[in-house]
Amino acid sequence: MKQLHVWIVQTGESLPTDGPSERAMRATNLTNALLHHGHRVTIISSDFWHQKKIHRTGQVTEIAFAPHGRVLLIPSPGYRRHIGPARFYDHWKLGKYFAKIGRLQERPDIMVVGFPPIEFAAEAIRLAREWSVPTLLDVKDQWPDIFWNRLPSCLHPAARLGLLSLSNSAKYSFCNAGGITSMSKPFLDWALSYAGRQPSSTDEVFPFGVPDPCIKFPAQFKSHSNQIAFVGSITSSFDFETLIRGFSCSAFYKVDNGRLLICGTGDAEPKAREIARNCSGVEFRGWLDNSGIAHVLSNSILAVAPYIDRSDFAASLPNKIIEYCSYGVPIIAPNVGEIAAFIRRIGVGGIYKPGDVAACAQAIDSTVIQSNANSEQNRLKIQSVFRQEYEVEMVYKRFVSHIENVCQMKK
Repeated sequence: MKQLHVWIVQTGESLPTDGPSERAMRATNLTNALLHHGHRVTIISSDFWHQKKIHRTGQVTEIAFAPHGRVLLIPSPGYRRHIGPARFYDHWKLGKYFAKIGRLQERPDIMVVGFPPIEFAAEAIRLAREWSVPTLLDVKDQWPDIFWNRLPSCLHPAARLGLLSLSNSAKYSFCNAGGITSMSKPFLDWALSYAGRQPSSTDEVFPFGVPDPCIKFPAQFKSHSNQIAFVGSITSSFDFETLIRGFSCSAFYKVDNGRLLICGTGDAEPKAREIARNCSGVEFRGWLDNSGIAHVLSNSILAVAPYIDRSDFAASLPNKIIEYCSYGVPIIAPNVGEIAAFIRRIGVGGIYKPGDVAACAQAIDSTVIQSNANSEQNRLKIQSVFRQEYEVEMVYKRFVSHIENVCQMKK
């Protein structure tokens, strides 16, 4: 296979140029795999750093991070909240800037376009059609449909016009992309329904994929532990109230003096701290780097993923579940779609009814007992599933092969 020049058009993720302490996400993992296979990569992303809500440079910037890898940063206004009018405006401006700046760049052999954001993706697909460049639209969230679920019905009439515009832009991308990839089959099916077509050879599922942490952080796993952990952003995507109240009612806390470590930061942290004010077993550890995450998860008897009951979580296996799985830690989570199906499939972990405090407490206690009885066996079982299905090199090797095959079809 000749060397390809691949554009990865993606924002909302950490980038290879953000530093070694940042967790590699989908664009970076795919970039690493493409470079390993001898290809050239240009990542085109926003100058605005979504996770930290800061501008990286404040201007159009090109940064080489490898002999055949570079990042092109495009400025945009930025925003303070994960979801809100400012973020939609930011994405709209980003798309408009890309439409101008992208045309000044060297034409690639193929574009892998992240979706969302909607407008950024639509402008990339539009440019690819203009240049007759093959495209893969990589779908990671069900925008704009998820917004209807979040809005009270009384606000639907007022929001209809704006969401209709986003729906039309999304449909344009789905209908005009050469192929669609996604992290789960329900997400892929949803995107294909927008496109109004059946699956083809250019459509494929590639889960998120994470590195095996035991390679970089050889862990000393504890067979018995008095801590359970949440690691991630403390946002409204999670029901911390049910988790904290369930933990405070559990025998693990009341009898065994267990601890719940909440590791991360986010706009829902003040509320979570207020809920936990009278429970001495809840500890907020703040943001952790990769080695800190490895230490916490390696020494936890189970990990918690208290996702709210929302359609996009029901239709995919979030990155957090795969990361927990990589450490071989049993998981407890609400009974929500793909997450609950995964826990049932591996046969280790616990599930509780969303919003049910007593059920959450019971899930914690039963999973702790199960884990103490079979800790090493359970860990090896979970890690075996991870290495067979979600290990980063395996996942993205397949993704690279798919990109190469799509390029061959174009000829």
